[in-house]
Amino acid sequence: MAVKQALVVAANIETKILLIRGQKVMLDADLAELYCVETKRLNEQMRRNIERFPEDFMFRLSAEEKAEVVANCDHLAKLKYSPTLPYAFTEHGALMLGNVLKSDRAVKSASWLCVPSCNCGRYSHPTPNCRANWSRLKRTTTSNSKQFLKPSIN
Repeated sequence: MAVKQALVVAANIETKILLIRGQKVMLDADLAELYCVETKRLNEQMRRNIERFPEDFMFRLSAEEKAEVVANCDHLAKLKYSPTLPYAFTEHGALMLGNVLKSDRAVKSASWLCVPSCNCGRYSHPTPNCRANWSRLKRTTTSNSKQFLKPSIN
């Protein structure tokens, strides 16, 4: 049951990842829904902890970008009449939000944001040799783990 729920959550997150300004991001409204908080509170915590959010973690959409997102994404129709421009958070920004929100749901949900990114860069920027690098990293980690797990003979 937990595995099935994990797959549903991961699939749901992937549908909310948008490509804006050449970066894969999630909007504040989608992250607020994921973390079970109001968008207003999410942005409030972001502003209180602004030093944790450098410009490569998040940015504010322009009016034109907001209009395009609302036109192309049915689930964001509620943003159409909002007077404020939404924030877009990169993978690192979304994870940082999970840390600053300090709720159990936010901490658990932040770990689900890693699922799409662990799938070889769907959320973060993939490199051309991503799969080869990932395989090499797994082999190295496995061999190092075996080495550390060997009983030492003294």
